[in-house]
Amino acid sequence: MQAVAYDETTSKVEVLLNSGKICRYLEVPKTVYLELMASDSKGSYMPIRLG
Repeated sequence: MQAVAYDETTSKVEVLLNSGKICRYLEVPKTVYLELMASDSKGSYMPIRLG
């Protein structure tokens, strides 16, 4: 994972993967985004909470 961005206005998370692919997740509560950013393993956190 190269980068993560959160848009508070739309509650959208965008994740730039190492492959260059961008994954977008809609209607993500800010608390879930903050948990993702605090996670020791963001790659493991993503499919469980965002997917």
